[in-house]
Amino acid sequence: MLILKKVVAQVEVRKKNKFMAAEAALDFVQIDFGSNEYQQLLSLRLRYLREPLGLQFSEKDLASDESDVHFGARTTDGLIMGGLALRVDGLACRLRQMLVHPDLRRRGVGKLLLKHAEAYCLEQNVLHISMHARLSAKDFYEKCGYRQIGDSFVEVTIPHIIMNKQLEKFQNLRGK
Repeated sequence: MLILKKVVAQVEVRKKNKFMAAEAALDFVQIDFGSNEYQQLLSLRLRYLREPLGLQFSEKDLASDESDVHFGARTTDGLIMGGLALRVDGLACRLRQMLVHPDLRRRGVGKLLLKHAEAYCLEQNVLHISMHARLSAKDFYEKCGYRQIGDSFVEVTIPHIIMNKQLEKFQNLRGK
């Protein structure tokens, strides 16, 4: 896919400052439920989160998406290359379905997605984020300030852990 190769090349050229490079190559946007961008994100989730486990989305899974807040990493050509969902409930929220296209992993895109989601949470006066994280992603989330709570458990056929993070109202000003 030509556009994907272009994005990867842009990110590679600026490798020394990977977070700025990822931000320069991608826009981080809120995605409306049901939009074309949402459909792209849903396709990514299916391909990289569900199908490798032999799973599809149920109607119940998709119905719950309507009340979530969705964020995506979008190329300048409009392709969604990663994203996540937030389920806000008062002062807390649950992060769900986070992924980055395999060709863009380990380039700072996931960290920037989290930063944008956390900034949104702070704007909504949400100070606590929790998630059921895949055990294989534990190190990534720990590097982003999340901490494991309790033991691992099986969800959608693979090991998961509960992780959470207390947000500080002024963390973005200090660069955390």
